[in-house]
Amino acid sequence: FGLILSGTELGFATSGGSFDLSLAPLGSVSATSVEITYTNAVTTIDAGTSVGARDVTFEFVEAVAAGTTSFAVEGFAASVVEVVTLAGDADFNMNAQGDITASFDGTLSVSQLFDMVGVYGFVFDAAAQETKIAGEDIGFNVKVGDTDLMSFSNGSGALLLSDAGVAGSLSGEVALLDSIPDVTLAADQFTAVFSTIADEVEESIEVGDETFDLTVPGGPFLSLAAEEVTFTLFGELSLEGNILFERQTVAEGELMIISFSDVSIAAGFGGEGTGGEALSVTDANGDFVILPGNGVVGRLSFVANVDIPLIAAGATATLFFNKTGSAVEVTTLTGGSVQIAANGPNGSTTWVEAALSISMPGVEVSGVFTYAGGSSTTLIGSEVSAFIGDNMSSSRVGLELTNGSGFFYDNGGVISGILTGTVSVVGIDGVTLTTEMTLRYNNATNAISQSFTVAGNEVSLEFSDEEVNSDGNAFIQLIANDIDFDLGGVVALSGDFAFTRRGQQFVVTATDASASMNAGSIGLGVNNLDFALLVNTDAEGGSYALYAEGDAALTGTPAVALSGSLDVLANTTGDQVVDFGGAIGSIDYGTTEDTFVFTGNDITISVASFVSISGSIGFTKVGESIQAASSSVSAGLTISDSIYARVDGANFGLILSGTELGFATSGGSFDLSLAP
Repeated sequence: FGLILSGTELGFATSGGSFDLSLAPLGSVSATSVEITYTNAVTTIDAGTSVGARDVTFEFVEAVAAGTTSFAVEGFAASVVEVVTLAGDADFNMNAQGDITASFDGTLSVSQLFDMVGVYGFVFDAAAQETKIAGEDIGFNVKVGDTDLMSFSNGSGALLLSDAGVAGSLSGEVALLDSIPDVTLAADQFTAVFSTIADEVEESIEVGDETFDLTVPGGPFLSLAAEEVTFTLFGELSLEGNILFERQTVAEGELMIISFSDVSIAAGFGGEGTGGEALSVTDANGDFVILPGNGVVGRLSFVANVDIPLIAAGATATLFFNKTGSAVEVTTLTGGSVQIAANGPNGSTTWVEAALSISMPGVEVSGVFTYAGGSSTTLIGSEVSAFIGDNMSSSRVGLELTNGSGFFYDNGGVISGILTGTVSVVGIDGVTLTTEMTLRYNNATNAISQSFTVAGNEVSLEFSDEEVNSDGNAFIQLIANDIDFDLGGVVALSGDFAFTRRGQQFVVTATDASASMNAGSIGLGVNNLDFALLVNTDAEGGSYALYAEGDAALTGTPAVALSGSLDVLANTTGDQVVDFGGAIGSIDYGTTEDTFVFTGNDITISVASFVSISGSIGFTKVGESIQAASSSVSAGLTISDSIYARVDGANFGLILSGTELGFATSGGSFDLSLAP
């Protein structure tokens, strides 16, 4: 310690000694050297000035100007609950409010965020036990994992330091580093907002003559935002608009998410999916993900300003970017999802998709479509829904496909394609069907046999000479193999089916088909069917007519055996006679009432090794039983051709269920052959 004191002069200094500091929330304080220097307004001290008393001397090594107040700490280090550490040089003082202040030139390190180098002004608020900080010339690098992605420089702003952590808001310049290839960034100014404090921070910070308003969401959080930014991808696409970088820790690890708003592409975009048209993209919004060392993947949603394949101007489309060769699927902290395919159509790294509702003759289609360009255009669809049928005043009647995927081929405005998804019957009373089916659509007047690459897979589009537009009606067919569906809760059908649209009905054909009438464990089956089914969609509730013929079988009751050929009849059209066309022609159901019946002209029923009944017999389902009736059967007990008891031309009735079996005959003529 050395001091000079006179009637007008006052100056002193200290050097050496051990440093101690008690300023909440700082802890673990240390320093390499501390010097306190003071002079009043009229005192100057020359370098080398030495003062002494008795055998102790003190030398002012450096000159001290008048009006100097300095509590200088070199090699200053401190920490806050292992979240923030400080390292640099500090100069402490006291303000008019009685708070200790400090200027600090060094590094403020925030755990899991960054190391900020700058010049700071500190105010230690004793009452609040927190530190308010203003800074300038601040710089830091933003990392994801161990990779430096961008640098922040020439920053200034405010920070709040407490036992809970640190929060801050800074304005400065941002530059992308080489770890983000094929991307450049230009902006006048960025705002960096960060926090390790769990709760939202809203403070007014006064440091010196400056006042800063600090509002930061709960952390951990880091964002960098700017307006009127130019962001260039792959040296090809120049995006202009507002940008927000957010570093997040999600299930996949640390990520940098980029959110865009009010984006335009000044030079337009003419890549995959635009049909060769240059799109002028404005008012776009989207999300990108930075993959350290690989690049940027992302998407922008925008409104198309010109017509592109099957999209009218004014429709919303999405522009995708991915040059990494890897698919990306991440969930953001806000619960949103960013899903980007590894590449677009034809292996493209920039492509367009759109959520569309497409009206094609006979079919309503909506979903997300990607476009692959060329002399013709292929539309690749996902999340597709389609409806084939008729719209009534209060409902739809037909077949509905959901969760579909596939593609359409647009050849000069003539569309063909296939979709596969879950198909359900809607609006047709008594028909129950939900299964995976493939929709085949061809509006061309000629056969098609072509192969395409769709999403990296080779697919074929095949339509025969009969599967074409006829009389202005597109060919529309839904096919499925090994499926089951139900008519009226009575007739169960299984096999391979094709539903072909014809006017306001579906013509249903089948192969390897069977029909059954089931009552509990009892099943009356008809196999190896010749099959025809018409499903009408021209009225609310719909209607249908079925005719099928095949081999009869009975299961579930060993006491009864059945053989012969059965016709399967179902009709809810209200017409007694229905024309199926072709080899089947017209079928007379004998009534205009709803009909569900199995009938055969040469049926044989053997009951419990007791009696054999044969003739024309009809079967129907009543509740949980199968009932049969006939007005002319033969029934008898037969030992041999010469030993029998028989009744011919008898009336017959039968009731059969899982537990019940009963029948009777009446009338007819009796014949007996019993020697002697």
